[in-house]
Amino acid sequence: MNATIIPFPTFTYPTHWTGHDQYLFNHFKHCDGLSTEEARQRVEEHIYVAREVPGEDEGTRLLRMAREAMARLKKER
Repeated sequence: MNATIIPFPTFTYPTHWTGHDQYLFNHFKHCDGLSTEEARQRVEEHIYVAREVPGEDEGTRLLRMAREAMARLKKER
């Protein structure tokens, strides 16, 4: 009897992801049960929301992050 090894597709983290982004990806994938593509998309959304906009102070940035997160939650419902 011959055994055939079937390679599973592996996911390599993009180079612009930090360790925290990798942690979020693993959390979304394993704890939330999302597919690889859905988890990657959620991490990219997190990176986009948390980006720094030139000339924006900390309070305004946090307010913008909250608004964008609420808009995403409303869209998911």
